[in-house]
Amino acid sequence: MVKKTDITGIPVDFRAGKTRVCGDIIEVRRYLHLSDSMAIQKIDAEHYMVKSTGEILEFKKSQNRSESRYQMSVTFGNMRAIVNSNFSGGINQALVTLTYRENMKDEKRLYRDFKNFKERLENFIGYRLSYLAAVEPQCRGAWHLHVLYKRADGQTLYIPQKELLRLWGHGGVNVKRLKDVDNVGAHLSAYLMNLNVEEA
Repeated sequence: MVKKTDITGIPVDFRAGKTRVCGDIIEVRRYLHLSDSMAIQKIDAEHYMVKSTGEILEFKKSQNRSESRYQMSVTFGNMRAIVNSNFSGGINQALVTLTYRENMKDEKRLYRDFKNFKERLENFIGYRLSYLAAVEPQCRGAWHLHVLYKRADGQTLYIPQKELLRLWGHGGVNVKRLKDVDNVGAHLSAYLMNLNVEEA
């Protein structure tokens, strides 16, 4: 049996859980009960079989993400892993939120506007930035973007908000420094979830 103690001093069986290494963050999930057998068996993307009865049923698809708390937790968990594998916080990183003045709901326009903004921004600062963008609808349906930017050379990333407003040109811009954030994935997840709660 693989037992160690966690920070509370309580013995932990790490076989009854999952670990995931993402950059310099290690996520450990512990389960109170871990079953060796699943009650269902997936047949394809649309169907599953209940093992105890042999009944074949269809997976229920959520109409929107607020209807599926589990799916939201999976999505945010995957996002945290991607973020923490690529962003560790520091003076070379920043979180930028881009919003529209009007109730802009055109997906194609959003991607076109962001592509043009990215090109103007890189021309302004004189080098290419690594980035990760999360596209999110507000409750009113308007699209906005949360973008993590990073200078790959490790130098200080400084983008004046006044210039960002000019380069974006479609509405509001918010810049948040990440130099004191030690778990960027958790920080971004909490930030996005707080926005969702406030907007709701």
